[in-house]
Order: sequence, then structure tokens, then C-alpha cells
Amino acid sequence: MFYDLKSLLHKNISQAGITKQVDAVNIVTLFNNLAPRVLGERLARETQALFIRDGMLTLQCASSIVMQEVRYRERAVISALNKATGKEVVKQVRYTT
Repeated sequence: MFYDLKSLLHKNISQAGITKQVDAVNIVTLFNNLAPRVLGERLARETQALFIRDGMLTLQCASSIVMQEVRYRERAVISALNKATGKEVVKQVRYTT
């Protein structure tokens, strides 16, 4: 008897009560993968998603100048992440240097 690994993982994640944590890791990974396309290569290299909590994505920027440039593209970042996930998971972005 064989089971689909994807469904087993989903079931075990749900049973363990860690769905939110797994979703958060997926959002952080998704940002880091989408950043070059949304922000451009240079800004993507200098920006990293740290975590997401209660719809607020926290980004670490290499400098205040990078932070300001990323802030100008905030709507595009939020839109790209929400579109990629198919639901509104990111509502705000918080920045740190």
C-alpha cells in the first residue's frame, strides 16, 4: 500500500499544528526567490526576508539607502507575493538594517 508523500506531509503538518510556521517559511523563501524579478538583481542581493508574522513581512536591508529603494517598490513586493500564493498573506512590510 503506497501513499502520496505530498498528502502525507500535509496531513502530518496539520496534525502537528505547525501549518502557520511552515507557511511562514514558504513566504520567506518565496520572497527570496521573487526578489530579483521584483526588485532587480542589485537590490535583491542586498535585501533578505527574515520572517512574517500576522501578515507583516520583515525585510533586512543592507543600508538605509537600499531600504528606501525597496520601500518605493513595496506595493509590487506585496502584490507579487500575494499573487504567487493565491491569497492575501502579506499585508505590510517592515524594514530593518
